[in-house]
Amino acid sequence: YDVGIMAGALPNMVEDLQLSTTEEEVIAGSLNIVAGLCAVLAGYTADKLGRKKALGIACIVFALGAGVMTAATNFAILFIGRIITGVGVGFGY
Repeated sequence: YDVGIMAGALPNMVEDLQLSTTEEEVIAGSLNIVAGLCAVLAGYTADKLGRKKALGIACIVFALGAGVMTAATNFAILFIGRIITGVGVGFGY
């Protein structure tokens, strides 16, 4: 889902935030890398907290990351939002 959304949103972000090609690539790939790494920890977290609590936390973290991305005015803030959202996606596995 994220890949499809980013394909449509990235050109506008590049224009609005004046991202370089490298920054564009980092923004596009960072969520997937973080999500993959956090997915490894998702099972452990679900075992300790329970599946419902772990998914609830994942949803809150995802929403927080989406809020940060929405408020982004430069590459650094957008990148932080993508990392936070990646954690939420990873823990949602």
